[in-house]
Amino acid sequence: MNALVLSGGSIKGAFEAGAFQAAVEAGFYPDLVCGISVGALNSAFICNEAGKQMSLNKKVVWADVSASLKNIWTEIITSPDMLVEKKNFLQLGWKFLWGNFDGLVSTDPLKKLVAKLLNEEYINQSPVALKVGAVNIFDGKIVFAQKGYPDILQYVLASAAIPIVMPMLKIGSQSYVDGGIKDVAPLNSAIDSGADKILVIACQPEDEGAVDFKPGDIVQLVERVIDIMVGEIVYNDLKNIGRINKIIEDNSGEGSNLQTKYKTIQTALIRPQAPINLNIQTFNQTDLRKLYDIGYQEGQKKMKENPFN
Repeated sequence: MNALVLSGGSIKGAFEAGAFQAAVEAGFYPDLVCGISVGALNSAFICNEAGKQMSLNKKVVWADVSASLKNIWTEIITSPDMLVEKKNFLQLGWKFLWGNFDGLVSTDPLKKLVAKLLNEEYINQSPVALKVGAVNIFDGKIVFAQKGYPDILQYVLASAAIPIVMPMLKIGSQSYVDGGIKDVAPLNSAIDSGADKILVIACQPEDEGAVDFKPGDIVQLVERVIDIMVGEIVYNDLKNIGRINKIIEDNSGEGSNLQTKYKTIQTALIRPQAPINLNIQTFNQTDLRKLYDIGYQEGQKKMKENPFN
């Protein structure tokens, strides 16, 4: 089973879209998409488009799926007000004073965009399995919502709800936030679903290095912390898979039953070479198009290595 795993990364989802385009051009078509945060949004967009094509045309044309995702990030999303709406100091102060704080920004624009672009019927009819992770803020557990879940679109939005910056999403009687606080790139979720070829697209480089940002800006600070956390965890997860594969291969001789119980898992990682310093409060369409191109170029480099053969 081919799995596409998309990490969190705030507005850096355009990088994932470009890398996905390159993967599709190289012949990688996912049976499963797993995403966290902006990766959950992209996973849902991919699953939705595949379901739409299957519903209307009885087949999936992957070039059209990747083109649709490109269009979202380079043509539809053009400015911050397409995703979030800033709250004024009076609103924030009043809510904080009365214990009703619900984020530094409103995500009403994002909710409208998701309602416009995603259709639960298409997602549920899709030939591509979907898993998006959101954390229950009360019990601290991560939930991977799948096709057929009631309120699946709410879980997609919840997965992208950056703590403190954005309001939590209430689903039933529970409140959920960004799945990235528990699992920044859901590799294990893909493995649990039976994937044996996993393409991971992360928005953070191996070395986060130094970036220019304002520590006093709470939005930038939270995004920076998440970037540092994601890069390290993804690297360690992939390294652990490599160790497990080696154990299986080294003990596959006569008399061993490791290979009958376990299987090796092929993985490939597409990530930027340098930190992406993009602010969700100030980006523009040109920024997203450049970021898409960077993702596409990095994707081409990785897929030329023929990582799954």
